[in-house]
Amino acid sequence: MKRTLQTLLLIAGLSPLAQAQNADLSNCTKICERKVLVEKGPLIGVRFMCGTQMTKNALIKEVLPNTAAERNNFAVNDIIIAFENQEITNNIQLLKLVNDHKPGDIVKITYKHLGQVLIKDIKLGAISTEEVTIKECCEEVVKPEITSPVSVYISPNPTSDKLNVISTSLIRGEVTINIIDMNGSVVKSIKTSNDGKLNLPIDVQNLADGGYFVKLQSNSVQHVEKFFVRH
Repeated sequence: MKRTLQTLLLIAGLSPLAQAQNADLSNCTKICERKVLVEKGPLIGVRFMCGTQMTKNALIKEVLPNTAAERNNFAVNDIIIAFENQEITNNIQLLKLVNDHKPGDIVKITYKHLGQVLIKDIKLGAISTEEVTIKECCEEVVKPEITSPVSVYISPNPTSDKLNVISTSLIRGEVTINIIDMNGSVVKSIKTSNDGKLNLPIDVQNLADGGYFVKLQSNSVQHVEKFFVRH
């Protein structure tokens, strides 16, 4: 039988790229898009003759640059004997076995190099990569406001005329300061707007001698301190 010139085939997956599947987005409060790289087709990186029924095993005729085959030092005229411990009887069989895997899989290849049988675990490459856009659920992350512990103190204590209410922490918005006597009655009330550190003098010279409470309250802060008035 006259043998015709065979076509060189690439050992690579022949199945089409599986499209990125979107998850169920029906319950998402927000949908985001993200670009990912999808690898197409598992690739060893060698070519061989297509005489599948005329030659046992797979005789390498070319090693492609920048592929798994080159990185693992496969050479022209090496013979692939087994793939994942399955004996190779022809080239098409090897193509089908490779095509059952995906880029990035680690596979075991048994081959003959210069008369010596070698076994290597190699990582399959990809014929090509493609950037695709996928949609997925995402939530807006609200970062909690970082605040330092509120530090409020009063001075002087005891006092005879003025009581300074001081905060070294930031207090923003409307601030209410109540002076409360020992019976729980509010004897003085001050409201002010604040946008930073507080330093507020309060006139207490008309208060009778005795113990009192100063209560500071805003949208985010509530603080109580006891003080004494002594004339």
